[in-house]
Amino acid sequence: MMLTKIFCEVYDFLKTADFKSRILAREERKNLGRKQKMTKVDAITILIFYNFSKRSTFKDYYEMDVLGWLKSAFDCVVSYNRFLELIGKMLQEILGFLCSKCLGRPTPVNFIDSTSYEVCNIYRASSHKVFDGFAQKGKTSTGWFFGMKLHLVINMYGEIVSFYLTPGNIHDASEKVIDKLTTGLTGKLVGDRGYLSTKIFKNLWNKGIKLITKIRKNMKNKLMDFEEKMLLRKRAVIESVFSKLKESYNLEHTRHRSKDNFLGHLLATLCAYKFDSKKPSIYACPVPQINGF
Repeated sequence: MMLTKIFCEVYDFLKTADFKSRILAREERKNLGRKQKMTKVDAITILIFYNFSKRSTFKDYYEMDVLGWLKSAFDCVVSYNRFLELIGKMLQEILGFLCSKCLGRPTPVNFIDSTSYEVCNIYRASSHKVFDGFAQKGKTSTGWFFGMKLHLVINMYGEIVSFYLTPGNIHDASEKVIDKLTTGLTGKLVGDRGYLSTKIFKNLWNKGIKLITKIRKNMKNKLMDFEEKMLLRKRAVIESVFSKLKESYNLEHTRHRSKDNFLGHLLATLCAYKFDSKKPSIYACPVPQINGF
């Protein structure tokens, strides 16, 4: 069962992880002098398992499933409002679990792209307060939006290798963003025309990475290997990953009322993607053999 699998992996990670406080112990509540009933391993499991439920909102999932038929699976569950307060206290643990257990390894060929994360309708951007100072207006191929950008690098198996969150007005070809995303990568990196930059190409080449993109219409055509042309045709695999995160896992919605809950939902969604057995992959069709650069 998926719930048991998630619980076991979270438990094993938190049991061996070195955090300042004991993760599995029941924490003392300073103000009321009572013990916190729900452990973090249960809370993180509940947060990740939401992505495999059929509920459209987390509130429905928690009140109808967690407080209903799933209640007997945990030692003790708290009320919905109390659980929302706990999310901000376990962001460090969720991030650690994501980076340690849920990210894939780089392959000889990796894919890079970004997607918009809209936090509200762009016409209400001036009155939006939850992400004031972080969310910004940005533009993609589908038009203007107000929110953030999620940048991903995935490998040939459709696994997330690295991720980075930026305001919506940060360009895909930002040197800081690409430097963070490509840490530890080698081989070939396939992207769209948004990453077309001579300076970025040279910087990545010095790190042992060959950036492969299409050229613009006003640029001189250059010879390209057949293997690289085939890889460019497979670049849409990362678009399939974004579609899966947004449609199957409900990654993007405008109901967040705090930054902590937003980050908890984002990190839990990326963790849940690790347990997906049907990730988009370029191996759906024959892949040309990669022989270095």
